[in-house]
Amino acid sequence: MDNRIYFRLGGKSYDLTETRSSSDIWYEWVESAKPFLRRMKISKGTLMWLCNRFKEASVIKGKSFKTWKCKDISISIYCSLKFNKFGRFISVISVNGNDRSVIILPENSFNEGWGELALKIHNFISQKPSLQKSNAEKGGLSSLGLRGEDSYKEILQKKKWCNGDQSQTSTSSSGSDRGPLSRSLVGRFPDCDEIPTRAEVRNWAQQTWRGIHNLQIYDMNGTHFLFEFQSRRDAEHILLGDWRRRNHPLLLEWWKPTAGAFHADTIFDWFWVRILGLPLQLWNDKVMKQIGDLCGGWLETEEETQLKNHLRWARLRVMGPREKIPSSIEISDGDLIFTLPVWIEAPARYRKKEEDGLRDREVNKMKEKGKAIASPSLYQIETEERFRDKISNFYP
Repeated sequence: MDNRIYFRLGGKSYDLTETRSSSDIWYEWVESAKPFLRRMKISKGTLMWLCNRFKEASVIKGKSFKTWKCKDISISIYCSLKFNKFGRFISVISVNGNDRSVIILPENSFNEGWGELALKIHNFISQKPSLQKSNAEKGGLSSLGLRGEDSYKEILQKKKWCNGDQSQTSTSSSGSDRGPLSRSLVGRFPDCDEIPTRAEVRNWAQQTWRGIHNLQIYDMNGTHFLFEFQSRRDAEHILLGDWRRRNHPLLLEWWKPTAGAFHADTIFDWFWVRILGLPLQLWNDKVMKQIGDLCGGWLETEEETQLKNHLRWARLRVMGPREKIPSSIEISDGDLIFTLPVWIEAPARYRKKEEDGLRDREVNKMKEKGKAIASPSLYQIETEERFRDKISNFYP
């Protein structure tokens, strides 16, 4: 295969496979030796850097020890020349969050070096035009010298603003870039008893993803967070890693139209509801339980409601199902009856639009006759403004 090479070192077999994404070129390096199998995925810039380190290590003779380190966005690469009783070898360690992978490259014979391996890999990754080369031709700055073949000084000299040209650099996206959502990830902490806030997630990301700049984080629905990166390449590096906050894993995936929503057939065991405008004289545990039972079954009362941190609404967790939760409830207090709106905190749900061949044919017939036909709305959405009007009697 043109996108894969094989080689052997010290009784071990290796294969290197090229894969391309919309923003970068990646290489999956597999080391096979009984009874284990090691894998590592690195970018083209990192692989070029490793080739140079292999050449440098080949010049060193005898039992020596040396370590090199580089940073490729969120991935830290450690390349070390070592030796043991079996001879000299090079270890390559990739660290991306809690994800760690290792490749061991032994020397075929003492002091032979790894020059032939470096040449073979270099020829393999240089046989096709790459994204890195095209970026270098445009004069783009590389990340820590890992992108392109020009030096930092040469790249700077190619920049228009260094030559006195004050024209604006084009920031239009390429055809494959569909805007910020195409470089965004959706993440959640499924094992957390208490979901972190947006501010807590932001502080954690700033401390953990130090190689990522201009990262925007949004709270989608209280459980899912949207991570908008400056480039899709940054997002790809983060997606490869294993990330944890306070020992709780962060599950990441590319944004998609249904992110944060559930299929229409999903069944929920409970819901949070808000009882708006509950009179203060009824703000007690007994009334809370009665209200919860009217909504399918009381499960718990939110701590903020119990502590009365605010009196805008009472928040309860009820059993449901959703069909049993009314849009309003009536509570009697002496000779008074209060009607209170119930706000159900149900997550967004989706379904695929059903194809109705019969209606399509009817529409075509009406169009042929020159008559207008109205398309019915699939959903009726109550806007925030209407909701405010609905409860305006409770809030002056």
